[in-house]
Amino acid sequence: FPVTILSSQLFENRELKLRSQTKVQLSGDFNGSKQSFNGEHLQLQIGDAGSLRASFSADNLGEESSRFHMKISELSANMNQLDALIPGVKMPQQVVHLGNVRYEGYYDIFFNTDHQINGRLSTDLGSGHLDLKVDLKEGVEQAKYSGLLDMKDLDVAALSGNPDFG
Repeated sequence: FPVTILSSQLFENRELKLRSQTKVQLSGDFNGSKQSFNGEHLQLQIGDAGSLRASFSADNLGEESSRFHMKISELSANMNQLDALIPGVKMPQQVVHLGNVRYEGYYDIFFNTDHQINGRLSTDLGSGHLDLKVDLKEGVEQAKYSGLLDMKDLDVAALSGNPDFG
């Protein structure tokens, strides 16, 4: 069934509340049950801060063997605008310095604890490939990171805010 939502109310919950003037648009074709859910032609726009075009599948939701797979055709975000968008959440300055970010690739979550991302990344400070895994089996405080980040022409001075680099 096709779904279109035009409201900042979508994100009003205990974890994330966008500024009230932010317009959120979501559209796509969604189907499935509460245990297995799919989405095609997903398009999400969050004001001027970012957009997403993707498809996804989620299986065995609510079970230990749950799996979420997303194929991202295009994710674009302006880190400055995203940082200003969410009250009470402050991104590290290094992330804000990335400026405009674009990503194309895959994002997977296994068993609600293993997050994997593999694709092409482009920022105002450089571009490249990432193949990363975040293991949250021991909780967020004990997260384990592994993988590869291969950036070309990364402006380390701008990223770090330290002109001695570069």
